[in-house]
Amino acid sequence: PAAPQVQMLETLSLVKSVVLDFAEKVDKLRVYAYLNSAAAGNLVAIKDMIDKGLPVDSMDYDKRTGLMLACHEGHTRVVRYLLEKGADASLVDNFGNTAMFEAVREGKDECVHIMREFTAELGVAGITLAAQLCNCITRTAISMGSTAT
Repeated sequence: PAAPQVQMLETLSLVKSVVLDFAEKVDKLRVYAYLNSAAAGNLVAIKDMIDKGLPVDSMDYDKRTGLMLACHEGHTRVVRYLLEKGADASLVDNFGNTAMFEAVREGKDECVHIMREFTAELGVAGITLAAQLCNCITRTAISMGSTAT
């Protein structure tokens, strides 16, 4: 009598493992759909996903959030919506960047203004900021045809 119960428990354990693996894959797909929507500025899709319970601060393997991607791309309506929904503007990705830093680095002034309305800060170490400012100046000089750096 004990052998069938052990076999049943082993089978249940296997089923549980398969279900958990599947759920994890579905969660990852939902997060990537959300992040892609943020990067594309698809506010309708973002609202739908958040309304269905996806956490507003969901992030990818580099700890990049929808707010960071929306700021990087300059999607002001998405930025405002995510902040209104409680997105944490102080989160830092694996590269040491915040959403505000993305907006500043990419020259997305309107996103910067929206972020400031919600008291977001740059949140970047001085040395990182200095390096990024130098990169911005160099890129601007190159795009303007200047050879001076």
